[in-house]
Amino acid sequence: MNIDAFLAEYISNTGVSDLGASSSIVDEHVERVRVAGRERDFVDVALAERIAATLHQLLLTAEQYTARERALLFGAVKYFAEHDDANSDLSSPTGFDDDAGVLNAVCVYLGRKDLTLVID
Repeated sequence: MNIDAFLAEYISNTGVSDLGASSSIVDEHVERVRVAGRERDFVDVALAERIAATLHQLLLTAEQYTARERALLFGAVKYFAEHDDANSDLSSPTGFDDDAGVLNAVCVYLGRKDLTLVID
């Protein structure tokens, strides 16, 4: 996956403090997913929560990343928070597979392959 091209519309220059504040974006989306999961049993709440946990881990160490790496990480956060992305998060049983793929590509780019998610 060419992460730069895939996240092009989501990437923006982001400071460390902006990334710290983006944790709330992740949390708000997970809460929307949980609500949707109560209404639609096919919504993969567990995968959304795993993605969120990994994003939070990466956000905690944002100060160690370059400006380009922070922009990609923020792009992954924004992509995760967009429920009508390449594979609709709330309308498909595989709605979070693309989000996990994006996150995995960003993890590899950041040198954190240890945080990549296995998609069942």
